[in-house]
Amino acid sequence: MPQLPIHRSSQLTEIGVYLKTIISQTSASSDRYAFSHTDDYYFFGFIEDGQCRLNIDFEEYVFGKGSLAIIRPGQVHRIIDASNLSAKFLVVDSVLVDKEEKRTLERYGCSRIQLSDISELKLLLSLLDRKLSCMENPSAKAIVQRLTTVIVGLVVEYVANAIKVQSELQGTVGRHKEIVWEFRDLLENNIRINRSPSFYAGRLNITVAYLNEAVNAVLRTSVGRHIQDEIIVEGAAWATILSRVITTAIYIRFLTKAEVKVSVALFAPTIRMYLDIIKIGISMLFLQLLQTLSISLLQKAAVKYGAEAVAAVGIVLKIVTLGTNVVFGFVKGLQPMAGYNYGAGNFQRLKEAVRCSLILTTSFCVLWSTFILVFASPIISCFGKDETMQGIARIALRANTIMFFTFGFQFVYSTLYMAIGRARQSLSLLLNIGRQGLFFIPAILLLPSYWGLNGVLYAQPVADVFATLMTLLFAVRIHREIGHQSHLTTENL
Repeated sequence: MPQLPIHRSSQLTEIGVYLKTIISQTSASSDRYAFSHTDDYYFFGFIEDGQCRLNIDFEEYVFGKGSLAIIRPGQVHRIIDASNLSAKFLVVDSVLVDKEEKRTLERYGCSRIQLSDISELKLLLSLLDRKLSCMENPSAKAIVQRLTTVIVGLVVEYVANAIKVQSELQGTVGRHKEIVWEFRDLLENNIRINRSPSFYAGRLNITVAYLNEAVNAVLRTSVGRHIQDEIIVEGAAWATILSRVITTAIYIRFLTKAEVKVSVALFAPTIRMYLDIIKIGISMLFLQLLQTLSISLLQKAAVKYGAEAVAAVGIVLKIVTLGTNVVFGFVKGLQPMAGYNYGAGNFQRLKEAVRCSLILTTSFCVLWSTFILVFASPIISCFGKDETMQGIARIALRANTIMFFTFGFQFVYSTLYMAIGRARQSLSLLLNIGRQGLFFIPAILLLPSYWGLNGVLYAQPVADVFATLMTLLFAVRIHREIGHQSHLTTENL
């Protein structure tokens, strides 16, 4: 997955310290900061007057007069808007923040602090501003970095005090978090040998009831349920491994019991043999390569519109993949039947196989599309609570579902062309690369320039329209050919 834009301190300053003063500003400061991004530096925003809204790690924060905004390196954030904002924004290279201060900021993870008295900070920031304006002095760099160290130290002290006060007000919240962290560490190391809540409560020297209270307060679930969820995750991993083992065993048994004996001594590869294999498999190879490329291009295009758009696109891809995998299952069953009957000259049965596959895949695609269109909102809400992400994901999911009813039609005929002979492999290749290559790549590269985010979201249905029209032309062609071959076979009989 492509990364979000990263803003680096070296782009702003050569000495690791940058200070910007904002006076009575309304709306976001610039398009550079209006989209989600990350920084490789610490950002401290001292709000002297007015108000601004920031989205930090997918949570919205409102900063008013006397508040302090703290953004650590790597945190995803963007400016939403500002109103009559007067503030000082301090950028500090992570090299100038010592390990203990980093640990404190990371441990508490606090993005907003309300300051009761900012007179000390205002005085230090004003002094820092003056020193930054006269950097021609040889000793200015050292003074600036020392002043910055003092300011960061004060900020860390404010953070520690604020969290201490908050913990006192909230009672046992801090203790609950510590218990849950220790509980999850124990669970990770012992889940295979002990799954009893009493075991973990005993190891933590607390009662089961108190452990359950802590887990419920932090994770919004019970101890038993959390253990069960972890078992399910581990079970899914083992189920995947077991399914691979069973499948391999079935293949081995088939090869050992089959009438056609398999032996290394009989293996006599030729160039023609490999060419035949490549001709049959080349279209699927290109299909998978183009699917990977199209996903990369889609997510790269979404990056411009923020982390919410990237998350939304990723969620929609996972949901749509569930439907496409079912269709792939149908057409995998069609492939050997189509190839065998075409080679045997049983064209009537070939027609029935294609018709049955079209009915099954199209019926499924219509039902799947209807389900997605009706339940788009509840489905998306399962993946996160961010309203911006949900809004984008709903549009993207419905957009990618509009033309999904044609997906079965497209892949039935691309599979048919692949199955019925070498002379038609080039046509099968064209059908397979059409949807994700010939049509999607130009769409994802061009549409966002004219249609913005909607161009990203609707690139796939636009590609599907053209892919369906191309498939229709090839479908008419192959049915005429099969009809002609069937007629010739009947006359010969």
